[in-house]
Amino acid sequence: MKSLTWQGKRNVEVGSDVAQLAVGDRVVIPFNISCGHCFMCRKGLQSQCETTQVREYGSGAALFGYTKLYGQVPGGQAEYLRVPLADYNHVRVAEELANDRYLYLSDILPTAWQGVEYADVPEGGTLAVLGLGPVGQFVLRIGAHHEFRELAVDPVPERRAMAESHGILTDDLTDTVMDELRDLTCRRSWRIRLTRSRCRVSPLTTRCLTTLRSCTPPFNARKMAASKSF
Repeated sequence: MKSLTWQGKRNVEVGSDVAQLAVGDRVVIPFNISCGHCFMCRKGLQSQCETTQVREYGSGAALFGYTKLYGQVPGGQAEYLRVPLADYNHVRVAEELANDRYLYLSDILPTAWQGVEYADVPEGGTLAVLGLGPVGQFVLRIGAHHEFRELAVDPVPERRAMAESHGILTDDLTDTVMDELRDLTCRRSWRIRLTRSRCRVSPLTTRCLTTLRSCTPPFNARKMAASKSF
C-alpha cells in the first residue's frame, strides 16, 4: 500500500510500500496528487500529472477534497487524510517552527509564488495585483520580498487596508482603474499573468500584471500620499 494516514502535521499510519516516511514524521501535504515520474511530473508540471489526471472530464491531476471533476478524492479540510503515492506527495518540514508557519505551503503560498514567477517582472517593472483575497495578499508579500514596485486593486475596503498596512498603494475596483494603472506606468506595454483567487467575498480573479516604469503620475493621490512605498 503506497499511502499514509495523516493528521494535522503528523503521519499516524504508513502503508507497507511507503519507503521515505515513518509514523510521526512532520510533513505538509499539497492539494495536488501526482506521481513524480510521468512525463508531466518530470517537466515540473505536477498539476497535469498523467498518472492521476482525470481524463473523463478533461481535467488536470487529481486534487484532495474536490468534486468528481478532479477525482473526488476525500480530504482537504478533513481531520484525517489518506495520501496516495505518499513517497512523492509530501513536503517534509522541520521541527522548530509552529504549525501555522508551515500551513500555507500546502496550497496558496506556492500558488502566489508561482504567479509572481510567471509574471516575470522586468528590472524597473511594476507588479499590479487585481484581487486581494488570500492569494493576492501573498502575491504582494512575495513582490515586496523581491523589492518590486507594487500596485493593488480590490473592491473590499478591509482587503485594501490589509495591503496598505504593508505599505502597498491600493485603489478601489472602478470602471477607470485599468486606465489609472496604465497612466501610472506611462501607458507603456504590459503583460497579464493569471493566478487563482480563493476569495469568497468577491469573484475577482487575481491577476499579476507587469509594466515598465519610468514615471509615476497620480494614482489615487490620497492613498499615494499616505503610502511610504512611493
